[in-house]
Amino acid sequence: RFNKMLGRKWAVGTGLQYTRLYSETQEGNTYSWTQKEQRLHYLGIPLRATWYPVNTNRWAVYTSAQTMLEWPIHSTLIRNTYVGGSLLETDKLRLSPSLQWSIGVAAGVEYRLSPVIGIYAEPSLQYFFKTGDAIDSYRTAHPATFSVPVGIRINIPTPSR
Repeated sequence: RFNKMLGRKWAVGTGLQYTRLYSETQEGNTYSWTQKEQRLHYLGIPLRATWYPVNTNRWAVYTSAQTMLEWPIHSTLIRNTYVGGSLLETDKLRLSPSLQWSIGVAAGVEYRLSPVIGIYAEPSLQYFFKTGDAIDSYRTAHPATFSVPVGIRINIPTPSR
């Protein structure tokens, strides 16, 4: 992620995010069943605004709001059919999921190793909007998710005047 400070209390940021969603399901009975493995790969670009109530040379405490658009880059469904315990048939299908929009809010703390590089922890709540396609995933069943991202942030300092 990259952040651009707009004074001492506000920043805007963006970045690049890769997401892989994997699911495995099985349906049928003890004699014949179908096993499915679904892999969805997305590349997303978040846009975020951040407010810093505490912003010193070393520490920052902040809240933020963001929106993100994710593009599906490669998605497959592998379907294995079993009869009597033996593999009967394997199908590999290419899926075409729709674009995925989401919004999110977060509160975080950052420790700055230098004026440019910081490490952060950021409890976040994100909501994924329905895509309109027929592809089920974790996001279909759970559109609201909670996570605690931890990482390195590059802060672009405000030029001195």
